[in-house]
Amino acid sequence: DGLPKSHCKEFPAQWGVFNDWSDLEAPRNAVLVSCPSMLDPNLAPPGYHALHAYTPATEPWEDWAHLDEKSEEYKKKKEEAKEFLYAAVSKQVPDLKDRVVLELVGTPLTHRRFLRKPSGTYGLRVKAPEMLPGHKTPLEGFHMCGDSTAPGI
Repeated sequence: DGLPKSHCKEFPAQWGVFNDWSDLEAPRNAVLVSCPSMLDPNLAPPGYHALHAYTPATEPWEDWAHLDEKSEEYKKKKEEAKEFLYAAVSKQVPDLKDRVVLELVGTPLTHRRFLRKPSGTYGLRVKAPEMLPGHKTPLEGFHMCGDSTAPGI
């Protein structure tokens, strides 16, 4: 209730939140947000939206690699990461926490385990102004897809 049903100028289907523009790759600085149900309403039940927020390859693996997912240290760090994401998205949706029906929080360890991503990587990472790698291949009609190709996720 209260959110637009589709992408619009006031509430885009994708946006970014940056705490400090001087170092875009600093840990816990940037959050990218996507609301794919604004583009395809079939991605969420009627009256709801699916929202995905993540840090764009700025969560150092070294901060997570030594943690046991069952440990209190891991749970605390995961909670801190979740709160960072909530704070960023809440700038666009102030009552976000009151609206959440299903919450899934992933960490670099989650990505390594479920996505089989080395060092918990997630998504495409390139440094501007280099060209983004595309989805085309030398084989006619054969295209690459996934979080490691442009446009990525």
